[in-house]
Amino acid sequence: MSIDIRLPKDFRLFSTVQIFESTFNIPTLGKYDFTIPANREKKIMDIVNTQLYYIDYVILGGTISEEIYLNSIDPLDVPRFYLSMKNTRKKVFSKDFPLVSFQTFETAQFINSDQSQDELLLTMEGRLNQIADTVGISAIRLRISMMIYEISDCKFIREHRDRNK
Repeated sequence: MSIDIRLPKDFRLFSTVQIFESTFNIPTLGKYDFTIPANREKKIMDIVNTQLYYIDYVILGGTISEEIYLNSIDPLDVPRFYLSMKNTRKKVFSKDFPLVSFQTFETAQFINSDQSQDELLLTMEGRLNQIADTVGISAIRLRISMMIYEISDCKFIREHRDRNK
């Protein structure tokens, strides 16, 4: 099901890609652990308080096949990501986004900041188990791509803020 959002014509489109790496046995024995400092609070983009941002969708991919990824997921610590604002540490979504397949996730999320200058940050956490198909693979990389619209149409921004007070 597709979410139909009508955006104004006055926008800039950003395509972002972040790579998250996990090395086998570091720091957790027998696991590919993404909950490491290098995978925390990666800068996605600057956020300006005079603009409105719309996160359209997120795509997950990796250096292993989706089938191997799905069979490797640790059910007690499913890989997930969250977005936050740097200045306030406020999360963009109310819950973390579980990464349960290599697919496109529609987010349909507007964001803005009360701060004059802020940054959108991306954090990934969770673990994969080593299975027969990953024996000999020293590191797994996962890629999170996003399409984000920066909206500068003053009327649209004002109407959006008025609706969401």
